Amino acid sequence: MLRYLSQHRSELFPFTRRFFTSFRKGSQDFFYTVGQASQNLGASFGFLIRGRIGLKQFLEQAAFVGVDALGISLILTLFSGMVISLQVSKELTKQGAGELVGALVAVSILRELAPLMTGFAVIAMVGSAFAAELATMQIQKQVDALKMLRVSPIRYLVVPRVLAGLTMLPLM
Repeated sequence: MLRYLSQHRSELFPFTRRFFTSFRKGSQDFFYTVGQASQNLGASFGFLIRGRIGLKQFLEQAAFVGVDALGISLILTLFSGMVISLQVSKELTKQGAGELVGALVAVSILRELAPLMTGFAVIAMVGSAFAAELATMQIQKQVDALKMLRVSPIRYLVVPRVLAGLTMLPLM
């Protein structure tokens, strides 16, 4: 019996073997990506701690993260406040507390929804813009050109964006 199992191993569980083979390759790619991201994150925080930041690049990215994303964040919060007031006003007028709608909406927006909506707006707008810009630079070999000029792409491209996000998001 053991001789048969050792000779015909590939015939026993073909779907399971195929699954685990593809899972192994996928997990190798996943762990490689996580490792690269961890190394880049560590390098960027190293530059932040040492204070090696390009001020001009930081100010450009801070203006993009803060000023440019503020409008869409305010519009998103305004419309969600309108929807909340519309939904709550009917119920509060039935209960005889229609004059409290404004205070309820103001408190709920300021405490709960404004930070959440601002985070969503910044993640959606700024995150996709950063990803598109860096991917375009990678495709056009601009990142390789920075490496050839002995300029760290992490310091020049990533650190100003990370620092701008860390400083401007709480301010918004």
